[in-house]
Amino acid sequence: STRESKEEYFKEYLGGSGAAAKILYEEFDFQVDPFSADNPIIFMNGLLTGIGVPAAAKSSFVTKSPLTGIWAEATVGGHWGNQVKRCGYDGMIITGKSPKPVYLWIDDNEVSIRPASGLWGTVTFDTQQLIQDELGDQNIRVACIGPAGENASRIASIVNERQAAGRGGLGAVMGAKNLKAVAVRGSMQVPVHAQAEFQEVLTFMHSSIQNSEPLS
Repeated sequence: STRESKEEYFKEYLGGSGAAAKILYEEFDFQVDPFSADNPIIFMNGLLTGIGVPAAAKSSFVTKSPLTGIWAEATVGGHWGNQVKRCGYDGMIITGKSPKPVYLWIDDNEVSIRPASGLWGTVTFDTQQLIQDELGDQNIRVACIGPAGENASRIASIVNERQAAGRGGLGAVMGAKNLKAVAVRGSMQVPVHAQAEFQEVLTFMHSSIQNSEPLS
């Protein structure tokens, strides 16, 4: 199901791990076992992800850590979060457990759950390629786990492209849910308030970067 993002989460906590922390604190029981179906994985984009700001394509992955038993947060770059935003989503909250391995496929505003038994046991780079091949588009971006996550290693990462959400055993929580991957493809234009003023700032940033002197 989908829901509207709360504007105050983004004004007060600036999206990303701040907004994810607010959701985790308000909506979930933090006494649950990290491998419980009730322990959520929260994927949340940063405030500037998906709108072309240099070095701002960040996504945060948040859950209760199977490694420490407390808060787990990891932030990564890459194109995955940008595609989530271009699907029209600020993030996602995943709970429950599938009886069999699956992956989540988000194609703009269409969301489906697909079987992943054939992907189980594959390393992350191969998983990304296999999903792109299966769906027929090499531009699809994939966040996934490898054998470490599947086998509940408490240091398992979630990987998208070559970016790893590597702290706290987040990959093991995905594995406990039998969730192999989240694949996304977005084509929507992300709306921006005060577009003209924003474009001026963006032009200035690009010019500053291009004209900056390299460090010696």
